[in-house]
Amino acid sequence: MTGTPSRSEWTVKTPANGVEITVETHKVFGWKVQRHLMPTGSQMVTTSTKTVARSRTPNRAMYVAGRCSVVNDGVALDDRVPGLYTQERPDHPAGTSFVTALEDTEFWCFNYYLNRNALPSLCPIRLATGETLQLSTGELLFVMKGTVGQLKGTMTFIPDADMELEVTSDLFAFVIAQGKE
Repeated sequence: MTGTPSRSEWTVKTPANGVEITVETHKVFGWKVQRHLMPTGSQMVTTSTKTVARSRTPNRAMYVAGRCSVVNDGVALDDRVPGLYTQERPDHPAGTSFVTALEDTEFWCFNYYLNRNALPSLCPIRLATGETLQLSTGELLFVMKGTVGQLKGTMTFIPDADMELEVTSDLFAFVIAQGKE
């Protein structure tokens, strides 16, 4: 990835207000991904010295539970809700952003620095109960939350044949373009 902001241009502080945020690091198809559990009232603070194009941000995250408010230099931005994928948001504004959990919140995040200056190519999947997931042979599926077919909860799956699976509880997942060595 070219042009990711330096650590002096982009910083994240947790916990910002004394309420601990649980961060678990997992390995998924060779990539490191972090599960963040933000209890109600917890807060993260992101400071950016300039507006950063979304394609240059060092994180790729999807929210799978809860709700957070976001305020950047006094201006309310979009709330973080289940299904929000950071790469589909507008550019990250310069200034200081406060992300505050209005209820217990969970999100998963791939970080450029944690993955030794690399990020996976991700295709987000957000399907409601009753919808169908179509997978092709060999796709790398990372389920963060939900149930599809016999797959339940956090797990990885590589189909050995094309298949259609019914979603039986709201599904939040990524298809990852390729594994990391």
